[in-house]
Amino acid sequence: MATYLLLHAFPFDGSMWDEVAEELRADGHRVIAPDLRGFGHAPLGDDAPDLQRMVEDVVSLLDEPAVIVGCSMGGYVALGIAGDRPDLVQALALVDTKATADGGVARDNRERIAVLAETGGDWSAGMIDGLLGQTTRQASP
Repeated sequence: MATYLLLHAFPFDGSMWDEVAEELRADGHRVIAPDLRGFGHAPLGDDAPDLQRMVEDVVSLLDEPAVIVGCSMGGYVALGIAGDRPDLVQALALVDTKATADGGVARDNRERIAVLAETGGDWSAGMIDGLLGQTTRQASP
């Protein structure tokens, strides 16, 4: 059986993988679905947010090669692991992510969402259309 490392999207946490993790565990796989630094129950720490620190945090959780699955921001972390520690990558799955840094508009939008989340604002406003398909929005408003 394999170890699966599931890395969540911004601005979610490891629980976004709960149903996937349940299925993988039922098949006998080991699953690690951490909250990345500053998300869910993981503290941000005193350092400025930094993708490389997230990579280092996650690498510290691995004691063997894993099937690494990264969604969106988690894909950036997965690519960082593949670049820094290819020996820990049994397979790599990138979901709705890219290999290049965000441009100005996307970066500004992430900053806007982060500020809203930190101040208790509705960070999900404007994201639902991009996150959920039309069928889901209609069937489960």
